[in-house]
Amino acid sequence: VMTQCPMQFMRSEAEKAWREVLKVFKEHTRFKVYVGFIRKCPYPSVVSLTLSHLKQEVDKEYAAIIPSPQLLPSSAFLHPPLITFLTSILPRLSPDPLSSALSLLLFVVLREQAHSLLSLAPSSYKSIRAALNTINSTIATMQSEGDIQSVMLLSFSVDRLDEALQKLGY
Repeated sequence: VMTQCPMQFMRSEAEKAWREVLKVFKEHTRFKVYVGFIRKCPYPSVVSLTLSHLKQEVDKEYAAIIPSPQLLPSSAFLHPPLITFLTSILPRLSPDPLSSALSLLLFVVLREQAHSLLSLAPSSYKSIRAALNTINSTIATMQSEGDIQSVMLLSFSVDRLDEALQKLGY
């Protein structure tokens, strides 16, 4: 319904239902549901939407932890496997979900730059850098094919992420 129904109201209601279903799961299970769904969903617009929901979950976790970092709980959404997951899916995503994934990755890197809550290993940042190199190749291919809109969308996100990584020394 979220992708096939011609009525906007029905698509919106289907999205609300999807969000309610996710709330049923405990945090660690919900993270696994997000990961599995993003990996297997064949609809780029739904993957993009799901990545946005995942970003909201990550934001909630940071908002709860930043005031009292000494009370860092076992977070389902703020842990290094989030970076591993995101860098593993980047090369296979189409432009819209790729932009959403880059946005989430940039969000996490900027929060880490400011607060260092995840204690990410250098290998995490190196995997982000490697994924960006792959994406730059994808952008070059899109540019040669004349897909200027996607090139502009992705180039901005890649450039911002690149700047953040450089500030961290990667």
